[in-house]
Amino acid sequence: MVKSIVLASCATLCFVLATFIAVAGIPGQEIENSGHDVFYQVSTIDALMEGGFEGVRNIGELKQHGDLGVGTFHRLDGELVGIGGDYYQVRSDGRILPAPDSMAVPYATVTFFEKDLQTEPVSASNILELLTYLDEHVSSENQFYAIQLAGTFPYVKTRAPPAQVEPYPRLAVALENQSVFEFRDIQGSIIGVYAPDYMKGITAAGYHLHFISGDRTRGGHLLDVMIEGTPAEIDFTDEFFMSLPTGGGFGAINLSGDRQEELKTLEQGRG
Repeated sequence: MVKSIVLASCATLCFVLATFIAVAGIPGQEIENSGHDVFYQVSTIDALMEGGFEGVRNIGELKQHGDLGVGTFHRLDGELVGIGGDYYQVRSDGRILPAPDSMAVPYATVTFFEKDLQTEPVSASNILELLTYLDEHVSSENQFYAIQLAGTFPYVKTRAPPAQVEPYPRLAVALENQSVFEFRDIQGSIIGVYAPDYMKGITAAGYHLHFISGDRTRGGHLLDVMIEGTPAEIDFTDEFFMSLPTGGGFGAINLSGDRQEELKTLEQGRG
Protein backbone atom coordinates (compact mmCIF):
# COMPACT_ATOMS: atom_id res chain seq x y z
CA MET A 1 0.00 0.00 0.00
CA VAL A 2 1.49 3.31 -1.06
CA LYS A 3 0.70 6.29 1.13
CA SER A 4 0.49 9.76 -0.36
CA ILE A 5 3.08 12.36 0.50
CA VAL A 6 1.86 14.98 2.90
CA LEU A 7 -1.81 14.40 2.44
CA ALA A 8 -4.23 15.35 5.16
CA SER A 9 -7.86 16.01 5.84
CA CYS A 10 -9.40 17.50 8.92
CA ALA A 11 -10.44 14.21 10.43
CA THR A 12 -11.20 15.36 13.93
CA LEU A 13 -9.16 17.99 15.69
CA CYS A 14 -10.55 17.03 19.05
CA PHE A 15 -8.74 13.70 18.55
CA VAL A 16 -5.54 15.42 19.67
CA LEU A 17 -6.63 18.46 21.66
CA ALA A 18 -4.25 17.03 24.20
CA THR A 19 -0.82 17.92 22.89
CA PHE A 20 0.86 14.61 23.66
CA ILE A 21 0.17 11.26 22.05
CA ALA A 22 2.02 8.08 22.97
CA VAL A 23 1.78 5.39 20.32
CA ALA A 24 2.21 1.65 20.97
CA GLY A 25 5.61 0.16 20.25
CA ILE A 26 6.35 -2.10 17.33
CA PRO A 27 5.50 -5.78 17.98
CA GLY A 28 8.53 -8.03 17.92
CA GLN A 29 10.98 -5.16 17.64
CA GLU A 30 12.98 -3.81 20.55
CA ILE A 31 13.75 -0.11 20.14
CA GLU A 32 15.47 1.82 22.88
CA ASN A 33 13.84 5.17 23.60
CA SER A 34 16.61 7.61 24.36
CA GLY A 35 14.19 10.45 25.12
CA HIS A 36 14.66 11.68 21.55
CA ASP A 37 12.00 9.44 19.99
CA VAL A 38 9.42 12.21 19.79
CA PHE A 39 7.84 13.96 16.82
CA TYR A 40 7.49 17.62 17.75
CA GLN A 41 5.04 19.59 15.62
CA VAL A 42 4.08 23.24 15.39
CA SER A 43 0.38 23.84 14.57
CA THR A 44 -1.76 21.58 12.34
CA ILE A 45 -1.58 20.79 8.64
CA ASP A 46 -5.21 21.85 8.15
CA ALA A 47 -4.46 25.26 9.67
CA LEU A 48 -1.69 25.65 7.08
CA MET A 49 -4.13 24.58 4.37
CA GLU A 50 -6.46 27.39 5.41
CA GLY A 51 -3.81 30.11 5.25
CA GLY A 52 -2.29 29.87 8.73
CA PHE A 53 1.05 31.25 7.51
CA GLU A 54 1.88 33.46 10.50
CA GLY A 55 5.09 32.39 12.22
CA VAL A 56 4.33 31.21 15.76
CA ARG A 57 7.57 29.44 16.80
CA ASN A 58 11.20 29.97 15.80
CA ILE A 59 14.12 27.88 14.60
CA GLY A 60 15.83 28.10 17.97
CA GLU A 61 12.84 26.37 19.54
CA LEU A 62 12.79 23.70 16.85
CA LYS A 63 16.45 22.89 17.53
CA GLN A 64 15.53 22.03 21.10
CA HIS A 65 13.23 19.32 19.79
CA GLY A 66 14.99 17.90 16.76
CA ASP A 67 17.93 17.85 14.35
CA LEU A 68 15.90 16.65 11.35
CA GLY A 69 12.72 18.28 10.14
CA VAL A 70 10.41 19.58 7.43
CA GLY A 71 8.02 22.52 7.29
CA THR A 72 7.80 26.08 6.03
CA PHE A 73 8.49 29.64 7.17
CA HIS A 74 6.60 32.79 8.14
CA ARG A 75 4.37 33.92 5.26
CA LEU A 76 4.94 30.51 3.57
CA ASP A 77 8.32 31.84 2.46
CA GLY A 78 9.92 28.71 1.04
CA GLU A 79 10.56 25.20 2.36
CA LEU A 80 12.23 24.24 5.63
CA VAL A 81 14.90 21.53 5.67
CA GLY A 82 16.46 20.44 8.94
CA ILE A 83 19.39 18.04 8.61
CA GLY A 84 22.18 17.16 11.01
CA GLY A 85 21.07 19.88 13.41
CA ASP A 86 21.32 22.63 10.79
CA TYR A 87 18.21 24.34 9.40
CA TYR A 88 17.86 25.83 5.92
CA GLN A 89 15.36 27.91 3.97
CA VAL A 90 14.79 26.88 0.35
CA ARG A 91 13.44 30.01 -1.32
CA SER A 92 11.23 30.24 -4.40
CA ASP A 93 14.06 31.93 -6.33
CA GLY A 94 16.15 28.77 -5.88
CA ARG A 95 18.48 30.12 -3.23
CA ILE A 96 19.15 28.19 -0.03
CA LEU A 97 19.93 30.22 3.08
CA PRO A 98 20.88 29.10 6.60
CA ALA A 99 17.86 29.73 8.84
CA PRO A 100 18.83 31.80 11.92
CA ASP A 101 17.44 30.86 15.33
CA SER A 102 15.15 33.90 15.29
CA MET A 103 13.41 32.91 12.06
CA ALA A 104 9.71 32.13 12.58
CA VAL A 105 7.73 29.12 11.35
CA PRO A 106 3.96 28.54 11.11
CA TYR A 107 4.17 24.77 10.65
CA ALA A 108 6.96 22.22 11.08
CA THR A 109 7.61 18.65 12.21
CA VAL A 110 10.99 17.79 13.73
CA THR A 111 12.67 14.96 15.62
CA PHE A 112 16.12 13.84 16.71
CA PHE A 113 17.20 11.33 14.08
CA GLU A 114 18.65 8.12 15.53
CA LYS A 115 18.88 5.31 12.99
CA ASP A 116 17.05 2.14 13.96
CA LEU A 117 17.15 0.44 10.55
CA GLN A 118 19.19 0.68 7.36
CA THR A 119 17.67 -0.97 4.30
CA GLU A 120 19.37 -2.60 1.36
CA PRO A 121 20.18 -0.14 -1.46
CA VAL A 122 17.05 1.31 -3.06
CA SER A 123 16.45 1.57 -6.81
CA ALA A 124 13.37 3.47 -7.93
CA SER A 125 12.38 5.12 -11.20
CA ASN A 126 9.93 7.51 -9.55
CA ILE A 127 8.68 8.64 -6.17
CA LEU A 128 5.82 6.11 -6.03
CA GLU A 129 8.32 3.27 -6.32
CA LEU A 130 10.35 4.82 -3.50
CA LEU A 131 7.28 5.01 -1.28
CA THR A 132 6.37 1.40 -2.08
CA TYR A 133 9.87 0.36 -1.06
CA LEU A 134 9.65 2.29 2.20
CA ASP A 135 6.25 0.71 2.92
CA GLU A 136 7.88 -2.71 2.68
CA HIS A 137 10.49 -1.82 5.29
CA VAL A 138 8.35 -0.43 8.09
CA SER A 139 6.61 -2.89 10.37
CA SER A 140 3.46 -0.92 11.23
CA GLU A 141 1.49 1.70 9.34
CA ASN A 142 0.27 3.01 12.72
CA GLN A 143 3.75 4.16 13.77
CA PHE A 144 5.70 7.38 13.21
CA TYR A 145 9.01 7.32 11.32
CA ALA A 146 11.80 9.66 10.34
CA ILE A 147 13.57 8.88 7.05
CA GLN A 148 16.89 9.79 5.47
CA LEU A 149 18.54 8.78 2.19
CA ALA A 150 21.94 10.18 1.23
CA GLY A 151 23.60 9.62 -2.13
CA THR A 152 23.73 10.70 -5.75
CA PHE A 153 20.36 10.82 -7.49
CA PRO A 154 19.91 10.67 -11.29
CA TYR A 155 16.86 12.93 -11.10
CA VAL A 156 15.20 15.09 -8.44
CA LYS A 157 12.16 17.35 -8.79
CA THR A 158 11.28 19.81 -6.03
CA ARG A 159 9.19 22.88 -5.32
CA ALA A 160 9.23 25.97 -3.13
CA PRO A 161 6.44 28.53 -2.63
CA PRO A 162 6.91 32.32 -2.65
CA ALA A 163 6.23 34.49 0.40
CA GLN A 164 2.58 35.54 0.75
CA VAL A 165 1.04 38.85 1.82
CA GLU A 166 -1.90 39.43 4.14
CA PRO A 167 -4.72 38.64 4.01
CA TYR A 168 -3.21 35.21 3.46
CA PRO A 169 -4.84 32.98 0.82
CA ARG A 170 -5.50 29.28 1.24
CA LEU A 171 -2.54 27.02 0.55
CA ALA A 172 -3.96 25.85 -2.78
CA VAL A 173 -4.05 29.44 -4.04
CA ALA A 174 -0.60 30.24 -2.67
CA LEU A 175 0.93 27.27 -4.49
CA GLU A 176 -0.38 28.43 -7.86
CA ASN A 177 2.80 30.53 -8.10
CA GLN A 178 5.20 27.96 -6.68
CA SER A 179 8.61 27.46 -8.25
CA VAL A 180 9.47 23.97 -9.53
CA PHE A 181 13.08 22.82 -9.85
CA GLU A 182 14.59 19.82 -11.66
CA PHE A 183 18.08 18.50 -10.96
CA ARG A 184 20.08 15.70 -12.60
CA ASP A 185 22.94 13.61 -11.24
CA ILE A 186 22.88 15.52 -7.99
CA GLN A 187 24.46 14.53 -4.69
CA GLY A 188 22.40 15.23 -1.61
CA SER A 189 19.92 13.94 0.94
CA ILE A 190 16.22 13.15 1.03
CA ILE A 191 14.91 13.66 4.55
CA GLY A 192 11.44 13.53 5.96
CA VAL A 193 8.82 11.98 8.17
CA TYR A 194 5.94 9.55 8.00
CA ALA A 195 2.75 9.86 10.08
CA PRO A 196 -0.14 7.36 10.20
CA ASP A 197 -3.42 7.88 8.35
CA TYR A 198 -5.31 8.37 11.61
CA MET A 199 -3.45 11.69 11.99
CA LYS A 200 -5.11 13.24 8.91
CA GLY A 201 -5.95 16.85 9.48
CA ILE A 202 -3.62 17.04 12.47
CA THR A 203 -0.27 16.38 10.89
CA ALA A 204 0.72 15.57 7.32
CA ALA A 205 -0.49 11.96 7.14
CA GLY A 206 1.73 9.81 4.95
CA TYR A 207 5.21 10.72 3.73
CA HIS A 208 6.46 14.31 3.88
CA LEU A 209 9.85 14.44 2.14
CA HIS A 210 12.23 17.28 1.34
CA PHE A 211 15.55 17.34 -0.54
CA ILE A 212 18.76 19.30 -0.07
CA SER A 213 21.97 19.03 -2.08
CA GLY A 214 25.26 18.15 -0.45
CA ASP A 215 26.65 21.60 -1.12
CA ARG A 216 23.48 23.18 0.33
CA THR A 217 22.71 25.17 -2.82
CA ARG A 218 19.63 23.36 -4.16
CA GLY A 219 16.58 21.68 -2.67
CA GLY A 220 12.89 21.93 -1.80
CA HIS A 221 9.80 19.85 -1.18
CA LEU A 222 10.25 16.53 -2.99
CA LEU A 223 7.86 15.98 -5.92
CA ASP A 224 9.64 13.20 -7.81
CA VAL A 225 12.94 11.31 -7.77
CA MET A 226 14.99 8.58 -9.42
CA ILE A 227 17.23 6.48 -7.19
CA GLU A 228 19.97 4.00 -8.07
CA GLY A 229 21.41 1.94 -5.22
CA THR A 230 20.95 4.24 -2.22
CA PRO A 231 20.03 2.73 1.17
CA ALA A 232 17.35 4.28 3.34
CA GLU A 233 17.84 4.97 7.04
CA ILE A 234 14.73 4.80 9.22
CA ASP A 235 14.16 6.01 12.77
CA PHE A 236 11.12 4.49 14.51
CA THR A 237 9.48 7.13 16.71
CA ASP A 238 6.81 6.35 19.29
CA GLU A 239 5.72 9.71 20.70
CA PHE A 240 4.04 12.79 19.23
CA PHE A 241 3.88 16.27 20.74
CA MET A 242 1.96 19.14 19.15
CA SER A 243 2.42 22.78 20.09
CA LEU A 244 -0.75 24.73 19.22
CA PRO A 245 -0.41 28.43 18.37
CA THR A 246 -1.88 30.94 20.80
CA GLY A 247 -1.82 33.69 18.17
CA GLY A 248 -1.32 34.15 14.46
CA GLY A 249 -5.05 33.89 13.82
CA PHE A 250 -5.10 30.18 14.64
CA GLY A 251 -8.10 30.48 16.96
CA ALA A 252 -10.33 31.85 14.19
CA ILE A 253 -9.47 29.28 11.48
CA ASN A 254 -12.29 26.95 10.47
CA LEU A 255 -10.83 23.46 10.79
CA SER A 256 -13.95 21.53 9.85
CA GLY A 257 -14.26 19.73 6.54
CA ASP A 258 -12.23 17.20 4.59
CA ARG A 259 -9.14 18.44 2.72
CA GLN A 260 -7.59 15.10 1.80
CA GLU A 261 -8.33 15.11 -1.93
CA GLU A 262 -7.22 18.72 -2.25
CA LEU A 263 -3.87 17.91 -0.64
CA LYS A 264 -3.39 14.93 -2.92
CA THR A 265 -3.62 17.32 -5.85
CA LEU A 266 -1.20 19.76 -4.27
CA GLU A 267 1.30 17.01 -3.50
CA GLN A 268 1.41 16.03 -7.15
CA GLY A 269 2.73 19.50 -7.92
CA ARG A 270 -0.46 20.90 -9.37
CA GLY A 271 -0.96 23.61 -6.76
